[in-house]
Amino acid sequence: MPGKYRVSAERARLFIATLRGQLRVIALMEDEYFDLIDECAAAGIVGGSIYDAVHGRCALKIGAEVLLTWNQRDFARFGDAITRLVKTPPELEGVA
Repeated sequence: MPGKYRVSAERARLFIATLRGQLRVIALMEDEYFDLIDECAAAGIVGGSIYDAVHGRCALKIGAEVLLTWNQRDFARFGDAITRLVKTPPELEGVA
């Protein structure tokens, strides 16, 4: 997590362990990854932003109603379908 929301790896592991029973792994298939990488390359999207694109594409794949992020602007370039899902979560006490 960026900036003031950054936590240690141990604390992140504890957060995820707490939610583990409520989580489901979503993966893109080989062709879906290659299509996404082609789209990112054509749009000039590079580096860590590709991870955001993967998260957005996975959210679309499962029919998510919302994609929570503190970086809404980063997702705006991935198209209207993803942009409509993006919301900023309320600030959490004690995260930093």
